[in-house]
Amino acid sequence: MDQPPLNWYKLNLDESSLGNPSLAGVGGLIRNDKGEWIKGYDRAIGLTTSVAAEQWALGDGIKLCISLKIPAVITDLDVQLVVDLLEKNDGHPNGIGALVSDCKAGLREIPMLQI
Repeated sequence: MDQPPLNWYKLNLDESSLGNPSLAGVGGLIRNDKGEWIKGYDRAIGLTTSVAAEQWALGDGIKLCISLKIPAVITDLDVQLVVDLLEKNDGHPNGIGALVSDCKAGLREIPMLQI
């Protein structure tokens, strides 16, 4: 894992599924600019697609950053489609519109952000 710049935090997240769609779980962790572990999270999602699971992982990570009042966050996403969905302003495939909207709302609450 690359360490973030001074006074920034790194949100690493991932999803795991047995198929697409299939049972899935998500998790992640936050590290500071020294590479030290700050907080982690995980949970089972249930039956979903890999794109929806990645949205869940991002949403959970964003909420954790907000609850910890972290002002500067860098995160890497494994799925380019998730980044594309965050940049679009129209409808979303597979009924994941609520997940995308929640992520967008949370991202607006973090003052400095790099994806």
